[in-house]
Amino acid sequence: MLNSISPSLIRLSQALNEKICHDFAGTIGVIDNSIDLIKTIEYQEKAIKLIQDSTNRLIRYLQFYRYLYSLASEDSKTSIVEVNRLATDFLKSKNHNIELIFTRLYSIDINDHIAQIIICLIVVASNNLSKNAIIKVELEIQHDKFIGMKIVVIATNLKFDKNKTDILLGKRIIKDVYPNIPQVFAGANSSDHSSITIENVHEYYTYYLITEYGYKLLVTPLIDSVEYTLML
Repeated sequence: MLNSISPSLIRLSQALNEKICHDFAGTIGVIDNSIDLIKTIEYQEKAIKLIQDSTNRLIRYLQFYRYLYSLASEDSKTSIVEVNRLATDFLKSKNHNIELIFTRLYSIDINDHIAQIIICLIVVASNNLSKNAIIKVELEIQHDKFIGMKIVVIATNLKFDKNKTDILLGKRIIKDVYPNIPQVFAGANSSDHSSITIENVHEYYTYYLITEYGYKLLVTPLIDSVEYTLML
């Protein structure tokens, strides 16, 4: 059984686990340090505030990652309103003053794997930003069914990463991750799995979801914006 597990899949799982631990570490460290400060009277009030804020942030992170990187069943669904809430809470936790706008919040439920793709692309879009930006999400729904979407990132200081975009578009590949996706992860050749890191594992994971469920992605960088278009 173990022999059938792809090295790339193992590498992906390890990198995702490391990323989650890395993202939690800073907030947990603040809580740990603040607990020690409570013992000092002059810092007690500030320490309690830090613990409260950090705990709330940690809860948001946990809810977000538990949903985003969980194993979604074909029958499980969530509302678009909930997708908006999860993504908005995550962006607030980054403290970058990023405004998330859904042009229309449809009152329908969508499959969890589609919701995961939407949130994944919002995270990708937010990684191009430093501060003071707008992320507009336009969903295409026909007959209560998700068809595709467009995300437009508007900012004066975009940090467009071509290497990560190549991963999203499948231009950098490693073979034999899943039988129905013969080429998925980046590398110099089919035996090179070292290029999956905590810095780019989210892009690999996003590409896997997009490809696994039969969608295609178009990325269009402009002067002060980037467009991500997802389509069947």
